Amino acid sequence: VSTQSTGNGPHVSNLYHIDLRWVDELNDWGLRDLLSVTSGREQRPRFKDLRGLRLAGCPLTEEAINYVIKFCPSLEHLDFSYNPNMNDRVVDLLTQSALIYSLTKVDFSGCSHLTDKSLVMLKKCYDVNWVDLRSCKEITRGACVRFAHSFKKELNITEDKLIHPPTVEVYS
Repeated sequence: VSTQSTGNGPHVSNLYHIDLRWVDELNDWGLRDLLSVTSGREQRPRFKDLRGLRLAGCPLTEEAINYVIKFCPSLEHLDFSYNPNMNDRVVDLLTQSALIYSLTKVDFSGCSHLTDKSLVMLKKCYDVNWVDLRSCKEITRGACVRFAHSFKKELNITEDKLIHPPTVEVYS
């Protein structure tokens, strides 16, 4: 990781993945401050090339997805697993953003407020090929099957609600 300062404010280059799993103290505003740079009244992405963001178990609310959408324009992998505040509205916000063009892997496992509606919305993500919905009580296997079959590419369903390409080894 290298840090440099430009006339437009500090930014970190060459940072592609951030892993903050199970950081109990991380809140929405902390995430915003981590992902953005403030210059005057304007906030810009701090990590323009960020590809992966792991926020499993962090006590974030619906507001956090707005910061991810705004400050992570190149995100490919998003992990919001085991967050009790994640719901269909979060997925709706995500799928109404430009991230539908870059996301390939999403993990909402253990998010008990997601329903089958989330899978209908996730179909908007053009290149998604890995969706982890294990332990999502309100998501049915039938919805996972319909989701996997809605793409031209072949997707498998293992461990009940883990949707992935056929050639990928599955690790918990």
